[in-house]
Amino acid sequence: IWTLAACILPLMAIDAQAGAGRTAMEFLKIGQGARAVAMGGAYTALADDAYSMYWNPAGLGRVKTTDLTFQRNHYLADIGQNYFAAALPSAKGTFGFSGNMLAIDGLKRTTYASGAAGQTLGTFGAEDMDLSIGWGQEYSSGFAFGFAGHYLRSEIDHISATAYAGDLGVQYSRENRWTLGACLKNLGTSVKFQKVADRLPTSLRVGAVLKFLRYRNLIASVDFNKPKEDDGFLNFGIEYRLMPQMSLRGGYSTEQEDVGKGISGGVGFRFGLVSLDYAFVPFGPLDDTHRVSLTLHFGG
Repeated sequence: IWTLAACILPLMAIDAQAGAGRTAMEFLKIGQGARAVAMGGAYTALADDAYSMYWNPAGLGRVKTTDLTFQRNHYLADIGQNYFAAALPSAKGTFGFSGNMLAIDGLKRTTYASGAAGQTLGTFGAEDMDLSIGWGQEYSSGFAFGFAGHYLRSEIDHISATAYAGDLGVQYSRENRWTLGACLKNLGTSVKFQKVADRLPTSLRVGAVLKFLRYRNLIASVDFNKPKEDDGFLNFGIEYRLMPQMSLRGGYSTEQEDVGKGISGGVGFRFGLVSLDYAFVPFGPLDDTHRVSLTLHFGG
């Protein structure tokens, strides 16, 4: 417990020193993994798969098989996002790799000199990319620790910017009944497009998980997320495993309660080496979003 507190308390001081303001690389706030997203993003303590690379690198230490996963996100306004990750257990901990790519095309180019109202000068696109490497280790005491490093690149038309960031996470678990977790995300350099520099969306997440019933097939999770530049919010998730091959999930986020009511849901299937997960998140008048994740498990 003292180790967990020693990691969390200094990080909370960072938030007290920062006021509200803008950040760059907003795509880093979009949750990854259909299971996690269906559970409302309450995944900091629950992370134990390849998607730990996004939610909490400490969870890599709990991965028992070699996992390869791919997610397709049909996001708002015809924005497409692809995410892939790998978790590779070894005698010296589990190593993780991930790639996160978001792109949109067909944006109208307009300038002060574009002439009459409504006149445009063609179209352009925008792309964001995050390439990451991480490591996590679980210890006999119930603690897991991990970190991840990110290379970030953003391009708007022909203007691009790069940045570097890191994540630091811990988890503490007891008897497969409950787990606590914390993660400091996206602590790194600023992003500068031409003359303007913006900060990354740094945040602190703290979460807890409880497992119920005889076979621990009912899971409830909660996260508190405090972005450096904004107010904090809560995420709640629940998962019920009907049978070894099928799970039902639901979630709620106070961050999105004004758009789409903050709810989410989904389903997961497991057949041998293959897991297939789906998540649905409505955003009211902005449209609905759909995520599909495919994961391959080798060994174990």
